[in-house]
Amino acid sequence: MGSLPFSHRPVALSVRRVFSDPPDIEEALRISQEETDPRRFGAVGDDLSAHIERLARRAAASAQVELAWIEIKGPRPGRRVRVFIERPDDAVGLADCERVNEKLSALLDLEDPIPGAYTLEVSTPGLDRPLRTVEDCRRFCGRRVRIRHRTEGRRDTLVGTLEAVERDAVLCLNGPSGERRIAWNAVLGARLDPDPEALFGKRPGGRRRRPN
Repeated sequence: MGSLPFSHRPVALSVRRVFSDPPDIEEALRISQEETDPRRFGAVGDDLSAHIERLARRAAASAQVELAWIEIKGPRPGRRVRVFIERPDDAVGLADCERVNEKLSALLDLEDPIPGAYTLEVSTPGLDRPLRTVEDCRRFCGRRVRIRHRTEGRRDTLVGTLEAVERDAVLCLNGPSGERRIAWNAVLGARLDPDPEALFGKRPGGRRRRPN
C-alpha cells in the first residue's frame, strides 16, 4: 500500500467467513443457473486460481458488482482466499461485500474446489487501488496515480495525473516535473494515489484546511 504523508490510510471494506457453516445449496444452484455470457464466465484453465476466479465472477455479477482480482495465500489447510470487488463509479459498500461473500460461499460449498479448511474474505480494493494491468490504467485515466518504475539502471517513483495510455502500452503521466512517458514493461508497481487534502480536508501533517 503506497504511503501517504499523514496519519490516515486509504480505507478498504472487508467481510470474512471461516468455512464451517452448512452449505446453502439452493443459493448456489440459483446462481449457477442464472443466464450469463459464457465467454465472460467460462473456465480459464484447470488450476485452482482460475476455478475460484470463475466462481467469483459469477458471484460478483449476481450481486451486480465487478470482480477486480483474487488472491489465494497460505498453506493448506488454512488457505486464505481474498476477493476484491468494485464498481465503475467506486460506490461499493459493506453490504456489497456481504452479498458477494454469501453468494460465493454458496458456490464454493457446491463445487468444493478447495481441499481442507480455508477462510474467504471479500474486500474493496481501497482508495489506493493497485493498477495491476494496462486495462486498469486505461480505466483510471484522469486520476492521480503513483508509479514505481525502472529508468536508466535505477528505480524511481513518480506521482501525477495519468493522462493517457498509448497503443504500445506507454503511460503518459503529467506531474510536477512535467509530462513523462513510461513503458508498461518498465513499471514495477502502480496504484491510485488519492490526494489527502481533497479526501479529508487536511494538509499534510494533520492540520485542518481552513474553509474559504
